[in-house]
Amino acid sequence: MLLTASCGSDDQTREKSTVPTAGDGTTAPDLGPAEHDAGRTLAHVQHLADVIGPRPVGSDAACATAAYTAGQLRDSGYYVEILEFPVHSEAMRISAVTVNGSDIEGLALSGSSIGSVSGQPVFIGTADEASIKGLNLKGSVAISQRDDSRFGDKLTTVQAAGAIGLAIINTEAGAFNGNLALTANMPMVSVRMDSRKELLAAAEDAQAADWEDIGALPRFMVNLDVTGTGDIVQVIGTDELVQRALDLAASNDVPANESTLPDNADSDHSSFAARDVAVVFFTSGMFNEIHSPRDSTGLVEEEELARVGKAAYLMIDSLLAEIAAD
Repeated sequence: MLLTASCGSDDQTREKSTVPTAGDGTTAPDLGPAEHDAGRTLAHVQHLADVIGPRPVGSDAACATAAYTAGQLRDSGYYVEILEFPVHSEAMRISAVTVNGSDIEGLALSGSSIGSVSGQPVFIGTADEASIKGLNLKGSVAISQRDDSRFGDKLTTVQAAGAIGLAIINTEAGAFNGNLALTANMPMVSVRMDSRKELLAAAEDAQAADWEDIGALPRFMVNLDVTGTGDIVQVIGTDELVQRALDLAASNDVPANESTLPDNADSDHSSFAARDVAVVFFTSGMFNEIHSPRDSTGLVEEEELARVGKAAYLMIDSLLAEIAAD
């Protein structure tokens, strides 16, 4: 009997698997009558599913599966040879995006190249041409939100801008399987929705780090994000600035309250706050819709834009007056 399995990649060749055998395959052991044994079948299933676990093609687990199967067949008296072949790209290869030494597990998209890249993370929204217009992504790892656009279109867009890798954040729980319908020359992985905050924080931190490196961190940072849907302005940030913003809003009949970011969300002010810059963030708080297929101008309400805009204008005017007085 001949058993073949994908146990290689385009950058390495594995040695042929060796498995202890009950014999040399020339004499079959006495296994009793040729009939199905449900107990033995269940034991195989449990070993494959629970001991070895997920086994995407080309992975170590896939090779362990081939070796296990070969060993079982050898023990039944069969002659088994494992043939290896390179895997250049495939779906469901377990992959990871590493942020500050911590791995976020994901899945490679079908057509993605195999390998590792490292670069500055840049969040590019849904990775359409409008989102990256004017951006130079040369040497960067692009971070995109999943939407209803084709994965191959995302690839084409980020490649043209110079990116060397792309991570796509799911809009639902878990990672997802995707097919590029073409072969990429960069790694492309999907990651689960709850990794969004960590990935966006890394991208935003890179931005603030650039400012810090050249000594250009601002005294204040005013951020407006996720605005336009709702009936009250939410204010987040440094305690003193938040209170000032709330007082200004109240004295000008703008409904506002103090708020916090949800666990799976982040925004541009966070990396500046981490560097002790005083920040104030105005939002409407509809974080479950942002960067999703449901995110459209149809959700934007002019009345809420007016409230957020007025609250932010009053705060900026106050901060400029403070700076001018110093």
